[in-house]
Amino acid sequence: MKKIVVFLMSIFLMHLGNAMGLEQDFQSSSWIVYRNSNAMTDKVYCLAVLKDRPYISARSHSFTVDASTRGGVRNYTIRIDDYPAMPMQFPNHIEREVNAVIFKNEFNLLLNANRLRVQILTILNSVIDEDIDLTGFSQSIEYMRENNC
Repeated sequence: MKKIVVFLMSIFLMHLGNAMGLEQDFQSSSWIVYRNSNAMTDKVYCLAVLKDRPYISARSHSFTVDASTRGGVRNYTIRIDDYPAMPMQFPNHIEREVNAVIFKNEFNLLLNANRLRVQILTILNSVIDEDIDLTGFSQSIEYMRENNC
């Protein structure tokens, strides 16, 4: 349950960051880090968002491609840099609940990569292809980790 709440907080920051007047805290290439704090606990939350593609985001130890407004996730395949594509994967319980692909096991590979390609077969039987430039991604994660958010 805690993972779902943290993910939903990430989505909240991602979609409402600009609308609520949150200013960017850091930027490296096309990755923008937004910072917010909980008014009741003062806990700081940060979210790195790919500029012009707010459905692609990361926290300090996870990377997310949100498909909730594009048909959900039936299964997905990823390819990092020019290595062969990994076998097709099915969403876990949390990914099904939030209709997103959440990378945790592959996260460290992404920190050293230049490019991520994600192909999602949606619940509606459409295909989402994302070709993601990871330039500046590792610097954004490093910034969030150094600032404990």
